[in-house]
Amino acid sequence: MKDPKSLRFHPLREGLPLLTLLLIAFALTLTFHLVARPFGPGVLLSLDDGYIHASIARTFTSTGQFAIQPGAELGGSSSLLWTTLISILALFRIPADLAALLLGIASFLFLLVTVYRIASEILTARNAFYATLLLGLSGMQAALALTGMESQLATAFLFGGFGALIRRQKRFATVCLSLAVLTRPEMLLAPFALMIVRLLSTGNKGKKDHSLNWSHLGIITAVAISGLLLVSLLSGSLPSTFAARRWLYGLGEGWFSTQGPALPIYLRFITDLAHCIAGNIGPGSIIGWFWGLVVLELVISGSMVMWRLKGAPRAFIIFLFLQLIFVLFGLGSSGHLGRYLEPLWVSLPLLALVGWTRAMARLRDPLQRWLGVAVTVLLLAGFVPQGVRWAEWHTSSVRHLYDVHHFMAETVRRELPPAEPVAAFDIGLLAWESGHPIVDIGGLNSRAMVRRMYAGTVHDYLTELHVRWVILPAPRNPRLIGFMARRLGFEQGTLRVRNSWHAAQGNDYLSATRVAMPSLYLLEISPGNR
Repeated sequence: MKDPKSLRFHPLREGLPLLTLLLIAFALTLTFHLVARPFGPGVLLSLDDGYIHASIARTFTSTGQFAIQPGAELGGSSSLLWTTLISILALFRIPADLAALLLGIASFLFLLVTVYRIASEILTARNAFYATLLLGLSGMQAALALTGMESQLATAFLFGGFGALIRRQKRFATVCLSLAVLTRPEMLLAPFALMIVRLLSTGNKGKKDHSLNWSHLGIITAVAISGLLLVSLLSGSLPSTFAARRWLYGLGEGWFSTQGPALPIYLRFITDLAHCIAGNIGPGSIIGWFWGLVVLELVISGSMVMWRLKGAPRAFIIFLFLQLIFVLFGLGSSGHLGRYLEPLWVSLPLLALVGWTRAMARLRDPLQRWLGVAVTVLLLAGFVPQGVRWAEWHTSSVRHLYDVHHFMAETVRRELPPAEPVAAFDIGLLAWESGHPIVDIGGLNSRAMVRRMYAGTVHDYLTELHVRWVILPAPRNPRLIGFMARRLGFEQGTLRVRNSWHAAQGNDYLSATRVAMPSLYLLEISPGNR
């Protein structure tokens, strides 16, 4: 690792490469957005959850309620800072969905800056540029920037914090990590990782590490607690989003409990990660698996190098491990676009370049070095197809939101009386456009609903709330409607199909494949035999 005295930013030497990286990433993201626009008129964000943040921000700026709709149950956001930033932009008459889109793109660019800075402190200038360039060309990151979600901003603050620690800027690191935990609560694992490093270094007579002092760690923890208390004050309870996601992915109410056998959930999680590396980042098919194994070996090698650097680099590796464990046992899924593991995906190019540098340094024979260069070219060639694949995903996702979720909102306005409440799983765009009170049967904004979901008494709860209608997009497998109904406590005969429709251009989620089944169900709740 370089001498901290040489880590100051030099505008002439580093400014031009960094500007080039930002322009490349912005051009890629803008291309994704423009290509998808004709398929979803009026739909700016590619993920329904992004419209949850936008709806809360719109309600907060107009009524002062931290709720998805005026008069609705408070809560629904697990990111206090993100929703607040959208609300601030909305105060300047910027539509909240556009504000979320602009913040997402800005967060991607900010993320590149922080990654470039930390890469420059560990690698040579050329390799730092290449590592950041790979990230800037990542279709996954470009697509994530257009979802209206906060993962990239939280990760940017995280990298900014660890980079500041390497430069021994402890106060700036404290600010960055505090902002990170206000953006995503699980970023509190970062100060825990630093605590572990300090405990491991206690009593060692070697060189003192550059991790934060206990006082700085206490500040970050206090900020996290204050943020949770503020969210609790605004919403009446702590966020229910994590608990709701645990139910959705088959985990129990306790952090280490499951509703069924745990092994299939964990195996699915590991399989999804492997498939993401081989097929979504790599070239796919059998070649992608070999590609992924080579990249994984480089990442492991780079992680070992970072571990031996001690201090902040070692704490960073510990954080990645803790976050992986948290997501595995706490959520059971990496989420859409793997966004729950965003720091891990962002770290892959950096760690791979560190491992590649180590591997190339060991090659002494000219033939070995030539083979090393050939393998490098093949790895880079295998990375190229992912850009097209993620562009297709983004376009398909925008089209799905327009064809199905936008159509859901139109259907509610057309079929139901004004102000008639309706229950739904996907509430973001529905709340944004329908003008009807929305009850979330996914529990994202209601702890009471989460408790009923686990108890299997959602039917009774909706009856108590005088909700007569449920609207759902058709899943790939129509049997899932009955399966989800049973999990929610709808006995046979208590949920009747009032009508079903094909959306204007009904397509399967995450693909451009046309489907021959209904794209939308409007279901009527009857009292049943309870």
